[in-house]
Amino acid sequence: MADRLQRTSRALARRFALLRTRDFERNGIPRHILKTLVQNGSWEKTGRGLYRSVQHSPGPNHSLLEVAQMSPLAVVCLLSALRYHELTSEKPTEVWIALPRNAWTPRLSTLRLKVVHLSGDSFNQGIEEHRIEGVPVRVYSIAKTVADCFKFRNQIGTTVAVEALRDAWRSKRVTVDELWHHAKICRVSNVIRPYLESIVQSRSRSTMWPLRLGIACSSWPTPRASRTVSCSTAIALSGCSTACRVRPIGTDSF
Repeated sequence: MADRLQRTSRALARRFALLRTRDFERNGIPRHILKTLVQNGSWEKTGRGLYRSVQHSPGPNHSLLEVAQMSPLAVVCLLSALRYHELTSEKPTEVWIALPRNAWTPRLSTLRLKVVHLSGDSFNQGIEEHRIEGVPVRVYSIAKTVADCFKFRNQIGTTVAVEALRDAWRSKRVTVDELWHHAKICRVSNVIRPYLESIVQSRSRSTMWPLRLGIACSSWPTPRASRTVSCSTAIALSGCSTACRVRPIGTDSF
């Protein structure tokens, strides 16, 4: 029996960097054995009900993994999401997570947490699942993160939000459609509009595109029809309830 448990423990240690007590129990290792595994040096206890494999060196995103294991509902957001998506070179001193309103807030002795509470689509939209050290972690998409930065600009600073928008756009990792979709959900469309307008125009000038965008809207008589309008008009039209699609002339077709 002891040999079987040791083999199972070694197999888990090779596969996972971090496990909870219930993860061991699911794999046939009872919780009273965990103390022995810690004493023999194969696992290290890092928090209440949380164990790290000594075979894995903590990676740059290990703190996100620890939070995800302690709170499966948590979604990495704002500064921590910017860091994960490599949209900032600064490493936040706290791990920023979003939780549903009235949800239990995890407490970790080894980490400082910054929690924002969201509800409805503001919480549920834009969640992506990424694997960090073999464990799935929920992280907001780039477009949702940018919109959140404008929503919480009083906490993180408007400069950070604008830089995130500019870097995401310049790296071609977001589209106007995605940004506008999440800006409306976060109720910051009026706030983000002038910055988005300026950045789109700047890129149009730098790539020799005319300062015009194509608009395709399902509310028009011919759904597939598109029009060419000025940059500011395009962004204004994209706020319609039927979800217009906006794209600079010269990019892929609608």
